[in-house]
Amino acid sequence: MTITNILISNMPQLIKGEKLNPTDEVLDKVWAEMKANNRYIVSEAIEAWGTDKFDMVLDRYIESGSLKDAIELRKYTKACFRDFARSEVTGYESSIMAAHEHGVGMDNLPEYNAETASYV
Repeated sequence: MTITNILISNMPQLIKGEKLNPTDEVLDKVWAEMKANNRYIVSEAIEAWGTDKFDMVLDRYIESGSLKDAIELRKYTKACFRDFARSEVTGYESSIMAAHEHGVGMDNLPEYNAETASYV
């Protein structure tokens, strides 16, 4: 599945009001697709967030081996990867908003009313 297909099939989870605001579920799907197509994407995402912070969290986990630090490392990487996926999704923002206005990805919806920003 391509990122475009993921976005179209998850259109209701992308738009909140008149803004692009993808859910974590959508971001996780986009991230999985990005990771499947680029084996270097993990390091790119970590570098985009800053390797110093990642190294600090990772070192703390390695030194302690505690569940608490493992959970913190997992939260950090998940947030990092979702943020990277969010930047990818926002690159599609104008296309997503135009598609949303025309009801793309919304099953059995009547006509979109731009004045009320709803389907009637």
